[in-house]
Amino acid sequence: MNWYTIWLRKTGELVASGTGTECARRLGYASRNSFYSVLSHHRKGAGGQKPLRKYAVSYTHLTL
Repeated sequence: MNWYTIWLRKTGELVASGTGTECARRLGYASRNSFYSVLSHHRKGAGGQKPLRKYAVSYTHLTL
């Protein structure tokens, strides 16, 4: 399981923290898969995508 922490780049304000499902809901994405897709494309630079401008994202893999 991954734990995501997301801040606004400009202010450093924490906007979401939790699992992908929780963060997707908090940020207003239609689904968890939409959230994962955005992160994946920006992380890999797919399709000429630039890093996320509005948010800074940190994630940690948790093992239970």
